[in-house]
Amino acid sequence: DLYKNFYKLQPTHTQLLSTLIFVPWVLKLFYGIVADTVPIFGSRKKSWLVMMGLLQFIALTCVALIKIETPEYAALLLALMSFSGAFIDVIMDALMVIEAKKNPKRGSQELLSLAWMVAGVAAIIGGVTAAFILQFYGPHLCFFIYGLFGLLVAGSSMTIPARLEEDQSTAEA
Repeated sequence: DLYKNFYKLQPTHTQLLSTLIFVPWVLKLFYGIVADTVPIFGSRKKSWLVMMGLLQFIALTCVALIKIETPEYAALLLALMSFSGAFIDVIMDALMVIEAKKNPKRGSQELLSLAWMVAGVAAIIGGVTAAFILQFYGPHLCFFIYGLFGLLVAGSSMTIPARLEEDQSTAEA
């Protein structure tokens, strides 16, 4: 809707920009390596989650609140959002693996089932809500609300116990 209604782009240009926005998801393997080998403030998970949550919030808030003249600049900000989302996804997957190892028999099955169930329900609720907001208020409010989830990630990651970091470092030794 942003590219079609606000920037009046042709479908080919829209597809090119959409493809560039999702390139960061291809590089997920490298994010895991970086997060595991480059601790920030002594943390391999928590600090990265805070930084990526804040990056997501800043990028989407800029798209929502600043009048962006060029679609390429909007695509760059959305690519930053995509990068932070992919990085957050990698770290959350790693945390789920660490937690699942605590119950070797059924830990990973139960945790993954719960995670996918919650993700499915959230996708349905988010899709319906976004459609309503998009129809009546436009895409900028959707971007701002989505950006608030970056703040939620940053804030909630502060509650990650240090033992999760220790569990991983002792497993590597």
